[in-house]
Amino acid sequence: MNFGDIIENIRLRCGISATDDRMTAYIKSMVNAEYARLCAEYRLMDKVSSLALVKDSAVVDLPDDWQRTHQLTRAGSVMTPVTPLEYARFLTGADVPSVNAYMPESPERIRVWPVPDETEPQAVTIVYAARPLQMNADTDEPYAIPVAYRTLLASLGAYHVLIADGAADLAAAAQQEAAGMEMRMAGHVVAREGGGKDRIVPPPAMVQSWR
Repeated sequence: MNFGDIIENIRLRCGISATDDRMTAYIKSMVNAEYARLCAEYRLMDKVSSLALVKDSAVVDLPDDWQRTHQLTRAGSVMTPVTPLEYARFLTGADVPSVNAYMPESPERIRVWPVPDETEPQAVTIVYAARPLQMNADTDEPYAIPVAYRTLLASLGAYHVLIADGAADLAAAAQQEAAGMEMRMAGHVVAREGGGKDRIVPPPAMVQSWR
């Protein structure tokens, strides 16, 4: 099922004409938004990348397609996430940790501790949930979603359209259908990564704690 199939499925379910450009644009935006959400929540499109540290700057830019951080590693240890209040205490010297830490600052960047005293192009390794490319052409495919579950995007899109039209009962039915399919997809994702005694466990990370 490609993007065109998903849009047509939603039109048929909701009685939307193919000539209704305004509603079609709304449907496409909702499908892309739900696609990005599913990738973030179910780790459908994880990536590993390197981040650069700049001398005397605590600010580190995240990848352009970043959605959610799973892990940051610096100098061989997993970095500890801290709150803005905790980070502010580091700057006063009142409560300085002996480990690598970071503070999420915005969807585009973080602040690291300690502040680097030299520039390092690949100092930090990040494992993160990536945002998929937005679908535009009918032939585009939601490749991060298992093929058997791509109709989920049609159910979610139909839900948004029906809510917008005030069809609460039909919207509730579409939402229930989507929730069931989403749960099955989540189980599929866990199974494909290995589970139970047969699950392949990664080596334990070298985590230091300062609390």
